[in-house]
Amino acid sequence: CSFTANLDSFPLESAKMLSFKETISQLPFSGTATAESRVFGSLKNSETLQALIQVHNVDAFLDKRELVLLRPSQIILESGVLSISKSEIRSNEAVLQLGGSVDLDGLMDLDVNGDIDLGFVQKITGFIQETRGNAEVNIQLKGSVNDPDFSGTVFLQEFYGYIPMFNLWLEDYHGEINLSDKLAEVSYFEGISGGSFADVKGELGFTGWNPKLFDLKVAGDDLDFEYPKGFDGQASVLLDITGNLPDLSIGGSVNLAQMRYQDRINYKTAIVNESRAKLALTRKKKQQKTLSQQGVFNPRFNLNIIGEDNLFIDNNLARVEMSLKLDLLGSLLKPQLLGHIDVLSGNVTFMQRRFDLMNASIDFADPTRVDPLVTLNAATDIDDY
Repeated sequence: CSFTANLDSFPLESAKMLSFKETISQLPFSGTATAESRVFGSLKNSETLQALIQVHNVDAFLDKRELVLLRPSQIILESGVLSISKSEIRSNEAVLQLGGSVDLDGLMDLDVNGDIDLGFVQKITGFIQETRGNAEVNIQLKGSVNDPDFSGTVFLQEFYGYIPMFNLWLEDYHGEINLSDKLAEVSYFEGISGGSFADVKGELGFTGWNPKLFDLKVAGDDLDFEYPKGFDGQASVLLDITGNLPDLSIGGSVNLAQMRYQDRINYKTAIVNESRAKLALTRKKKQQKTLSQQGVFNPRFNLNIIGEDNLFIDNNLARVEMSLKLDLLGSLLKPQLLGHIDVLSGNVTFMQRRFDLMNASIDFADPTRVDPLVTLNAATDIDDY
């Protein structure tokens, strides 16, 4: 017989005799498929059922992803196993060749190869935006649709992305990922970040189809960054990224080669803004709690930050050079800062008068909030009167 099936209902009705009806019913299919079939055996005993299905056309959607069959495909059902000839399928994000078998318990044994557009990465991570690039996949799928196992290799090519938290671009990254069961080993993932070379290695653990458990090491020298707001810097980093999305932990060391703050400051406006900030503090805490509950990307920090010199404030109020040794703790939504900043030299201007700094320091000792203690000795010349 020849038929055109409406996939909104066809998989459910066709699977009533099969033991993996529940698995199929969870797949959000829609669209149509056109095919011809020859069926032998008894519908009451799926083990005796034999079928030859020639699929001519598929124009469907799976979880909002369009699926189009690029060339006719053949499916053979025999002894409870569906054997699929090599098919070529196009979706919004990929062109893939697929072949292998699926048994009537829903267990897969499929070979998949082709190219995938990496634009979807921003949906998975939540913290990398404007992603693009290509992944060349050559993998084998086993296990069930809802609990797959992977093996094979993925090559990442010309990956680009943007991390707004640090105003940092990832440019022209290439990499290799080796898959085994539910584990992905990142053999290398390297490219340009902040104008310099950076390298990522480690492992990813999968839950279903998405990576959830991270154990990655990031290394880079002389990376340009803009963080916190208003600061331009350059640093060498050695980071450990571990845990589950969206609550990752970021630990390691950041060695500042240089950092500069040049934005003008109006101290009168700053006093007013500080008063407004205190009034808004309660509202901000409630918003942070809500965002955390909603699963917004909120990594926890355990970073050691060191800068021996070449750290400057150079604006209308101060021209100073500093050194620092700080620990960044807490989370992105609620950071904590402990440590010490020393002013090496410089001067400040207050009420149109210049003060030369004899010695000055800033201490962060409160583990519950960012509350700097400033110690300052300065000298100035006062005109005769």
